[in-house]
Amino acid sequence: MNGVPLLSADISLFIVQLIMITLLSRTLGTILKFIKQPRVIAEVIAGILLGPTAMGRIPGFTATIFPASRLNILSIVANIGLILFLFMVGMELDLSLLRKDWKKSMAISVAGMAVPFGFGAAVSVFLYQAFLVRLEEAPPFSSVVLFLGVAMSITAFPVLARILTETRLISAPVGITAISAAAVDDAAAWCLLALVIAIVGSHDPLNTLYIFLMLIGFISFMFLGAFLVRKFYKVPEKITQELVVYSLLICFAAAWVTDLIGVHSIFGAFITGAVLPRDNHFTVQLIEKIEDLTTFIFLPLYFAYSGLRTDLGLLDSGLAWGAVFLVIFTACAGKILGVGGTCKALGMGWRDTITVAFLMNTKGLVELIVLNIGLDAAIIDTTVFTIMVVMALVTTFITSPVVNFVYPPKLRREVLKLERTMSSRGLPQTKSIHLPDIGILKGMLCIPHRDSLPHAVNLLSLLVESQKSVSSFICAKLTKITDRESSVFKITQKSILKDSHQPLMVHPFLLVSTHPFQDHIDQKLLQRVELTHEEILGTLEEFPREIIEVLHDNEVDILFYPFDVRNDLAEIQSLSVLLQGSPCAVSLYIPANTSTVLGSGHGKIFVPFLGGTNDHEAVRMAVSLSRQTPVVIGRFNLYSPDTTTVELPGGDDNELLNEVQKLIEEGTPNLSISNFNCSDAALLSTIEEELEKNYSLVVLGRNSVAVVGNNGDSKFWIESSIVFGSLGAHLMSKKFWTNMLIVNRSKRNPLFFTELRISSESSSL
Repeated sequence: MNGVPLLSADISLFIVQLIMITLLSRTLGTILKFIKQPRVIAEVIAGILLGPTAMGRIPGFTATIFPASRLNILSIVANIGLILFLFMVGMELDLSLLRKDWKKSMAISVAGMAVPFGFGAAVSVFLYQAFLVRLEEAPPFSSVVLFLGVAMSITAFPVLARILTETRLISAPVGITAISAAAVDDAAAWCLLALVIAIVGSHDPLNTLYIFLMLIGFISFMFLGAFLVRKFYKVPEKITQELVVYSLLICFAAAWVTDLIGVHSIFGAFITGAVLPRDNHFTVQLIEKIEDLTTFIFLPLYFAYSGLRTDLGLLDSGLAWGAVFLVIFTACAGKILGVGGTCKALGMGWRDTITVAFLMNTKGLVELIVLNIGLDAAIIDTTVFTIMVVMALVTTFITSPVVNFVYPPKLRREVLKLERTMSSRGLPQTKSIHLPDIGILKGMLCIPHRDSLPHAVNLLSLLVESQKSVSSFICAKLTKITDRESSVFKITQKSILKDSHQPLMVHPFLLVSTHPFQDHIDQKLLQRVELTHEEILGTLEEFPREIIEVLHDNEVDILFYPFDVRNDLAEIQSLSVLLQGSPCAVSLYIPANTSTVLGSGHGKIFVPFLGGTNDHEAVRMAVSLSRQTPVVIGRFNLYSPDTTTVELPGGDDNELLNEVQKLIEEGTPNLSISNFNCSDAALLSTIEEELEKNYSLVVLGRNSVAVVGNNGDSKFWIESSIVFGSLGAHLMSKKFWTNMLIVNRSKRNPLFFTELRISSESSSL
């Protein structure tokens, strides 16, 4: 080091700044996450704490870590992050939100901007006289009025979408209304801001007109170019590196052009994102490529940079704090009166009206971007900037608590239950003759991952083929909510499509049409199944509770859950919670590989019967499947190594097997019983040897035997044994290339349809 200061180089200083900002932002974000607050609040608070308000008061801290003369790299990187973020915001803006009830969305949005704009213009008179008129270079009053009017009328679309997603209101009518109006508000606000910047940047009206016309020309050129691209170029299903590079180059080039025109560079990035093609989910894939670095590294730098410019110490008088409360009151009153009054006039209830009004009052990160632009353009000073930052934080902070108070979890569940009922009534369903001796199977099929879809469809086909009557199935797609913007974007898109009564991009049979498994799907099955779709949102920890609520609401008889053996311990623990709380029978389907297809002509079904209630359920299910596929029930008679006395099944176990034998004697096809005499120690090897034969599926009961061997005391093995039973966990660990269906008995009575399958009246099977 030779006497050279540690932070003498600009890059060394920037790295230290980056580490401090990122660590503090993530720590605060983790804390605020427990009270359902968006990440942007943590990022701004981190900047405020690092600035003159808190740590800046430590002697030498600001001069060493954040010296004003050496913030150039931080500022440049932060602004690059801002450009990329606005590029993402443009891609997230989907005008198809207006496809339904566009008049309602437009009315709410216009009122939600006009009234707050008027309130902002009014409060700007007070702020100008109290803080700005005394400056050496006071900004023009007209510029302050326009700027604060726009700042008050803004709604943060990304933050609003995340709040709706986390509160599960994204697909409810109130959520669709709010997000549709916010989309219009967001687009209009950026256009108004561009106009304000053009007016402020030029004191000559003729020059302002020139900037405005140049901006119109630029927007027209971008939309025309996008139209030609969509017309002559087919977007590939999977985005390539070249497309990512070219898209980013266009984004930065557009940002440079709008900066040359005299409008902020972020407007060019926003327009680029808005005009990009939506074919094959191009924008979703592009956001996934750039979001992590942008939202977790670059964007926190920008908001921390904003926090460094925020000094709460300037609010050192009653006048200043009076201005803070006045601005907060004015911002809330403008949105609530404008949006709430319009919603009420359109016939919405009070609960929905209040919810939409407070959602539209979310300022969040968009407001902070606007305020920084105003500060850079010298429209406002640091004191007014600080006042407005406090307002943005407060209005964003109160949104989630108010929405959760107005729409508590219990009421949200009722809304979703009603939505499910209405949705299922709206779907075309096939009429067929009901056979009185066979009950309708009401099942639910979870689709936790896209990769599990073909396995789910194969299983559904086999189950429907085994029934004489129409089966009713709910296909439930599990969608994880993560910190990523693309997660919210995908959910928003699905809700839009769902609301517009268009096929969802995650609908099982639509996805299958582009999958190699389509050759194995019998389209005639669709005439024999009442199929409805359900979207379940949540984190991995929340999925069990959400699934159980759907099972209760729909009175489901049996749940089928495909499980990938490559999944981690967290998903196994989540399944454990689901099994403990499920009100119905649960069957865990573990596919062997992506080339094994279930159904007639594809091998046989084997049931290792060792006794117990879950094994009873496994036998009943296997017998019901025997209409299409041969079923072999393995009757294992165990004896101890030191004796040759064979322990035969007794009691209920023997009674069940006698009923199955009676079905066989009455001529039931595809059904047989094989006897296996082996010692306790040889049980595993005997089962493994049998599975080497041509079996496409093994059906076994969960926890079918107390001890079958131990693969170690690891936590993974212990949890797997709890969820899949000791035999199931052992077979999974051996990686047998055989599909497994692990059955867990219902807390209620055994399945109605399976009981009928083993009765004497069902001998016609």
